[in-house]
Amino acid sequence: MRRREKTNEYPTVTDLFYLLNRWRHLPSYQLERRTDVLFALFLPEVLKYSGIEIKYPLIPEFPIDKNKKDGRHKQVDYFALSESRQQGILIELKTDVASMRIGQLETLLGVASRGSQDLIKDVICLAQNKNNSRLTRLKYVHLLHDLRELNLVELSDAGWVCTKEHSELDVIYILPKRPRPGKVMDFILENCVRTICFNEFADAVDEGGEGEVRRLFTCYLREWAANDAGSPDPKDWQS
Repeated sequence: MRRREKTNEYPTVTDLFYLLNRWRHLPSYQLERRTDVLFALFLPEVLKYSGIEIKYPLIPEFPIDKNKKDGRHKQVDYFALSESRQQGILIELKTDVASMRIGQLETLLGVASRGSQDLIKDVICLAQNKNNSRLTRLKYVHLLHDLRELNLVELSDAGWVCTKEHSELDVIYILPKRPRPGKVMDFILENCVRTICFNEFADAVDEGGEGEVRRLFTCYLREWAANDAGSPDPKDWQS
């Protein structure tokens, strides 16, 4: 895609995608942190296209695993609940296949085997933990209200309690493309980790309707699937 020589006096969605696409080639720029909301807009219909209908709301940055050294929690990019199976789903977004690590895969699968009840109990503890600031505890209360909309918790006279029995969680990775043959790909195959590649994501978004955001997102998903970050030569951007 060619370099734009001047900015638009009236910025558009096209300008937004142009910057995302251009900046993803720069050092330390994390595309997934800027596009997670775009993926979230279409994730429910993409999952439905893949055979999984989810309940609302979809929850971002869900706390999953406590770091024993500093007590902080790691997060998974999205938590969803399937409508039919009432099964929790941990969804991880990667905009760079090279950033995939077996360690993270092992962590997610380990968390998934613990089940949804353990995760929800952790959220309740975080909302009640006096070592957290009042604002932090309130944010976890907001998270609990989202979980209540999913009928996973309820507020009783004794406080917040889980309403769902223990069940294992599913894990899904959203990737530009599948990793090359090697340890990571072998691990994915051996553990039957489900993946949705950007071209598959784009197919579902494309079939879902019309609109400028939908059209542009589909276009750039295919671009990001075809060209890794850093791969195009900047001289090719010139007119």
